Amino acid sequence: MAFQPLGYRFAITSALPLEKAKNRIRQKKKGWFDPQNGARGWIVGPFLCLWLSAFNQHGPMVVGIVRKDGLGSKVVGRAGADLNGTAMFILLVPFMAWVTYKMAEAGQGSLRAYLVIGAIFGLGLPLTLWINSADRREADALVHFVRKTLAPTDRSVRGSTPSLPMQSNPVRFFVNGEERVDVSADQLDEALSALSIGDFAVLEFAPDEYLQALSNADHYVLEKREGSAAQHFQAILPKGSSGEHQKYEASLTQLRDVMTAYFHRQAPSSDPNWKRKTL
Repeated sequence: MAFQPLGYRFAITSALPLEKAKNRIRQKKKGWFDPQNGARGWIVGPFLCLWLSAFNQHGPMVVGIVRKDGLGSKVVGRAGADLNGTAMFILLVPFMAWVTYKMAEAGQGSLRAYLVIGAIFGLGLPLTLWINSADRREADALVHFVRKTLAPTDRSVRGSTPSLPMQSNPVRFFVNGEERVDVSADQLDEALSALSIGDFAVLEFAPDEYLQALSNADHYVLEKREGSAAQHFQAILPKGSSGEHQKYEASLTQLRDVMTAYFHRQAPSSDPNWKRKTL
């Protein structure tokens, strides 16, 4: 895995004109304080900044530039964990080195103070860079949001399935343990697309009849139960390595297809490789 403390680089081209592309992102993103996870943030001029949670505005994040690309537009940037915090920490290093030098030149400070500053930046900087390099996959959902938003002609996994409200089905829908009520198929699709690392979603018809998905760093874990422990199955949908957008998009498409079909009590277009799970 490449060392990329400022996230991995991405580039998304779109047939949409520049202003239309920016307006579409503004229309599709959530409000800053919307309690449900999903892309939110700002566009100022050519600059774009997005994050997922109303309660954590430091990561995972996407930062980039939206620019004209022929008759269309293009978004280039970085996606990863706490990008603004990492950048701020890096900028503080030369500033604190200068402050420490001036303190020593003026005969101020003490050996203990110098050791503390050295420990914070000497150990803290590489540790911060390593953590942010390891966690960069958390922003995949944001990159997917931008790509999907700027490709309006891209057919949804639902095809021609109408966006029926979930209340027409006995199914219940949970995201990270929180029940979503009166949710449509469109909102189900949006919630699945916004799953970050460690997030999970459950469609439940009965206590022993459900389908659930967990988003891990490099794969999705799908589990379904059909009435008893003997009918409990698991499937793995690999996401690929960081930056392998095609593999990630393919696994996310299959996840949405399987769970949307389950919601409608239909067969998915491509069934994953289910294996019986021993509990």
